[in-house]
Amino acid sequence: MLLLALFFAVLVLADDCQILHNAYPSVFGTTCCGLTKGTNVDGVTYSLVQCDTTNYITRLEMNNQKLQGQTLFNFGSLTRLTYISLFRNGGLIGSLPQSLPSNLVYIGILENVQGSIPALPTKLQTLYVETTNNGLSGYLPQLPTTLTFLQLLGGALSGGLPATLPPKLQKL
Repeated sequence: MLLLALFFAVLVLADDCQILHNAYPSVFGTTCCGLTKGTNVDGVTYSLVQCDTTNYITRLEMNNQKLQGQTLFNFGSLTRLTYISLFRNGGLIGSLPQSLPSNLVYIGILENVQGSIPALPTKLQTLYVETTNNGLSGYLPQLPTTLTFLQLLGGALSGGLPATLPPKLQKL
């Protein structure tokens, strides 16, 4: 039984990491949990990929990775993803997936993402969108009641804020 559990744990790891590897083979290998290639503005290295104890990807920071491509990978298929940050990837051009993981609590988008913002997950707590260097357009979707932080910089989105704001929203 233990051997079977280990087999499925390795299979899951390969599945989530394989998605990243297929999309960006120069950045992600077929095993990726704990990958630490990122460097923040203070020069501190941080983990690009964090996984839970069953090796599903839960946190993904693809900041300043010089990612190239016409399509943003479908991170909607990373079912346990709770945090995604897509900041400053000058060569990355694409649309957000129209289906986002239901467990997302943080989405950060800056530069070179196009299209509309899809329906937001009901557990989302933070939405950070800078539209200045993005091609984002359209209306802001319905905001989840769990949202506590909303930052929209730039002016490419049309329409206004919803008439009713989330009750937990602390910072706008």
